[in-house]
Amino acid sequence: MQLSDTWKNGLKIGFGVLAIYLGFRFVLPLVFPFVIAGVIAVILFPVIRKVCEHFRILTERKKKCVTFFLVSVFYIILFALLSWLLVSLWKQGKSLFLNVPFYQAKCTAFVKGCCCKLDETFHIGNGTSYVYVSSLTGKNWDDSVRSILSKMTGYSMQMFGRVFSLIFAFMATVLSTFLLILEHDQIRNQILKLTWGQKICDAIQTVKATLFAYVKAQGLVMGINGVVCVVAFWLIGQPYYILLGVFVAIFDALPVLGAGAILLPYALFYLVKGQMFHAVILLLTYMVCVMIRQLVEARLIGEGIGMKPLYTIMSMYVGYQLFGVLGFLLGPIAFLILKEFKKSLD
Repeated sequence: MQLSDTWKNGLKIGFGVLAIYLGFRFVLPLVFPFVIAGVIAVILFPVIRKVCEHFRILTERKKKCVTFFLVSVFYIILFALLSWLLVSLWKQGKSLFLNVPFYQAKCTAFVKGCCCKLDETFHIGNGTSYVYVSSLTGKNWDDSVRSILSKMTGYSMQMFGRVFSLIFAFMATVLSTFLLILEHDQIRNQILKLTWGQKICDAIQTVKATLFAYVKAQGLVMGINGVVCVVAFWLIGQPYYILLGVFVAIFDALPVLGAGAILLPYALFYLVKGQMFHAVILLLTYMVCVMIRQLVEARLIGEGIGMKPLYTIMSMYVGYQLFGVLGFLLGPIAFLILKEFKKSLD
């Protein structure tokens, strides 16, 4: 019994979905440093080639020196930026953790004031609402604090092993980037010698362009919104403006939720307290974040990869269910790879 072309294509697509899932689940964690090195090598290779052509560098020895220099500069700048960001986040996170009792007292005073106003409005006995609210939240808060402290203790014991793993992975990434750039032409020629070599190269070029457009759009939106949020929190005198700004920018990338899930309640908090300036700043920040996301995503993602917003949300949601937080990025990537695989069948 022979299968029709529709069934054959369906089986091939199903096999492609399974292959992508198994690759992301089991293979990607093993080769992740080399994937990062490959992405960076693809980005830096045209730059290094233009530099060599501009300065008429023809010998292999000089090309290696230029490649080593530019790759080193790239990683030094990247490492410096990441170090500054991580140190700032660590300091502000440590300060926030040490001041938890202070902020807990402020939240308690705020809730107590709201409950007193509620009692006056509905003519309830003074303190009745607060007693009811504290009975609901008191035990949950204590359990949450104990859970966080126990997890932090467990993570601190694993910190040394993870630091060594990160250092080793970073060194492997840097070295692999250097070698992949030097052997770029040789690797490409070896692929072209294969039967499906040209199709593989064409698919890689297409996927590279679409992925670059997607990552560029998401990175640009997160970067701009992060700067906007950091400036907004700094204007209202928030001591943890970098920590909160980065957190809101990351949260803004999540489907459905967005920055409004944090900025709007925060603005409402200041509105209830009567601090109109702070509330207006946060509301304007939310509006700016929404405008930036709508404009940049519609232009870069829509025009760059032709991926509809519905497919983006679906792929991010499925990716999150399968791979956790990293799935927000892996989901759309898997969709784009599957899309190019389907095109090859047509």
